[in-house]
Amino acid sequence: MADLVVEREIPAPGTALCGIAWDGEQLWHADAATSLLYAIDSETGVVRRTLSCPDIRTCTDFAHGLLWQVAGRPKVLRALDPRSGMVVRELRLLSETICGLSISGERFWTSQEEGRLLLCSLEDGAVERELAAVPRAAGVAAWAGELWYTVDRPGLLVSVDPEDGMERARHEVGGIPTGLGWDGRHLWYADNDPKRLVAVSWRSS
Repeated sequence: MADLVVEREIPAPGTALCGIAWDGEQLWHADAATSLLYAIDSETGVVRRTLSCPDIRTCTDFAHGLLWQVAGRPKVLRALDPRSGMVVRELRLLSETICGLSISGERFWTSQEEGRLLLCSLEDGAVERELAAVPRAAGVAAWAGELWYTVDRPGLLVSVDPEDGMERARHEVGGIPTGLGWDGRHLWYADNDPKRLVAVSWRSS
């Protein structure tokens, strides 16, 4: 049995916390109130710079050298150049209840608030796999054969088998966890209450 350990907390720069991602050097965090993507030093919490992304809706990832953001009305998956903020591509998403985002190669995991985890094609958004989840599933992160997601109310971190959806672990973290991402060592989540970014790891009990 492994216990969840909080390794670091950083005050969030905004008030409507959405996605969180890692680009290999820094965190990127999206905020729906400001429609900004913040590049943040993961050690100090200092905001290094910002990019504008109109109508940010939910989650964020970094893949293929691009920032990817769920944005727009109706929702699209928007790819941005992380240097200029220029929109490179947009992919229409299948519903307004899409929330999470974790890109792996030419596919991406996402969540639906109704309680589903979907593996979709990055080319056209087609659903390739569907797993059951706890309703109000929010952020998603796939890493090293594990699939994690947040549940905003109640505040949960849940791990499932990415092949069959069987639950592996469930942790009550409280607050309102939304966006989710890996930095290679820690799982980070955005907590909307209080306004903070949290890094967690596991230790055997």
